[in-house]
Amino acid sequence: GEIIDKQFQVSISISGLTEDHKPVAILDSKSNNRTRHLKCEKQACDEIIVLHLGFLDYTHYIITVHFYGLEAFHSRYNIKDLKFYFKTYNPGFTEIEIWFRFIFLIMTFFVMCWFQHALRKYLLYDWSIEQKWMSILLPLLMAYNNPVFPMSFLINSWIPGMIDAVAQATFLCALLLFWLCIYHGLRQ
Repeated sequence: GEIIDKQFQVSISISGLTEDHKPVAILDSKSNNRTRHLKCEKQACDEIIVLHLGFLDYTHYIITVHFYGLEAFHSRYNIKDLKFYFKTYNPGFTEIEIWFRFIFLIMTFFVMCWFQHALRKYLLYDWSIEQKWMSILLPLLMAYNNPVFPMSFLINSWIPGMIDAVAQATFLCALLLFWLCIYHGLRQ
């Protein structure tokens, strides 16, 4: 069997349909032109991601996909069919995910308040290194639970995703630094 690795261009134009069934241009094909690799072996080609819509503003869309650079490929090989798969999110699962995140956020908040309340009678100087780190890690755990997660479904913006990424990275860095300090303390 012959193995083919061909580079080609994909351009996409997207129009959303309003309630009056009038198309509104969202993305034109000139501004969205990407290079993709077509890898084929034995009559079957690998899947490629053509489009990802993170937020749906309209109930209906008109999507036009153009492939450039496959003309010579098509004249040499017989393309029988082209399949497009659409993947969507299940609203029920998303609702359960929001509730789980909210419950863990509330639990973290109560544990953080209880922890700070239990240590209020001691001076900060008297706290052990673990207690100091816990007072840092618990608020970061709240941020790690992503309290702005529902906003990613309500607004069409990159900001909630960036806040989530920064909060996750900060919590994980603090957690690794905590373990580094603990192991350093055990070595001494």
